[in-house]
Amino acid sequence: MEYRLMCLSSSGKPCRMPEVSLVAQNLDAAKVMAERSIERFGGPFSLAPEVVLSDPSEPWVVRSRWIRGHGWVDGPRQRA
Repeated sequence: MEYRLMCLSSSGKPCRMPEVSLVAQNLDAAKVMAERSIERFGGPFSLAPEVVLSDPSEPWVVRSRWIRGHGWVDGPRQRA
């Protein structure tokens, strides 16, 4: 399944960094890949208050989000 990784600013708007496409078997595998991407890309991903994983077929629904200092929080929610 394909997921999109995107960083959000404190106001909930997308950062200027482009989205990263991840292909993983499930959400847990996508989270591991996302953590590696956050470490590798650094910059906006590592500094963003929130990084989200969404499904390209439903880009407005956040499957999981990584909150700096707290880790992953699962569950769908609407993206602004």
